[in-house]
Amino acid sequence: MQSDEQKWNKKYSQRLSGPGAPDNFLISAKQYLLGGRALDIACGLGAASLWLARSGYKVDAVDISSTAISELRKNAETEG
Repeated sequence: MQSDEQKWNKKYSQRLSGPGAPDNFLISAKQYLLGGRALDIACGLGAASLWLARSGYKVDAVDISSTAISELRKNAETEG
């Protein structure tokens, strides 16, 4: 039986084509976001995390998948 981490690592390793776009709700709420810190729990490949970082937030991102976190870290480093 696969662990949850193994299941999600397999899923994310099959779709490493970038983080995608953040949820439309997050984008629509931008006017209410004041900046500062953000916590993205179950961040996946980091679409919301990267978007928040681009918007000036210091982001802590957490996910059960080490594959997703590794990919997010690469994308974050690439974007600076």
